[in-house]
Amino acid sequence: MVKIEKLCLRCSKPFITETKYLKRGHGKYCSSSCSSLSRTKKKHEKTIQCAQCSVMFYRQPSHLKNSKSGLYFCSRKCKEAAQQIGGMPELHPPHYGKGESRSAYKNIFRRKLKKSCRACGYDKDRRALDVHHVDGNNRNNRIENLAVLCPTCHREVHVGLREQSPPFLYCVATA
Repeated sequence: MVKIEKLCLRCSKPFITETKYLKRGHGKYCSSSCSSLSRTKKKHEKTIQCAQCSVMFYRQPSHLKNSKSGLYFCSRKCKEAAQQIGGMPELHPPHYGKGESRSAYKNIFRRKLKKSCRACGYDKDRRALDVHHVDGNNRNNRIENLAVLCPTCHREVHVGLREQSPPFLYCVATA
């Protein structure tokens, strides 16, 4: 039994091991904890920096291709902080924070428009009402271009059963 002094591959501390272990491919670490810690951090993993908080963390190469922006985050909390207004502009879509989104007209509806259908007068529950873009351009969210309609009247306008005349809608007599 021949003993030899080696340096631990993980912590670089000197330790004594037997040559028979070295011949078998063992005897690389000073303790079982160094051995298990080295197995969890595999050689093919990459150390990258969190784009939000600059913490270094491990990521496998197969997971690196999942990022659309090329930015990586150590946690969901960091990613959400970066996506908020005032965060990282690289993560924001072109319309972000400019009030041009599809939901911009909903904010106008809540504040300025009458809460009943312009065509039939429905007003039981305002959550059931829709906002119709009179000129057909859903990016034109000027108050003059918006009309509040119940879902039935809204669908009738879109399929041609009900005509529209800006800024008011009226019913067409059907025979």
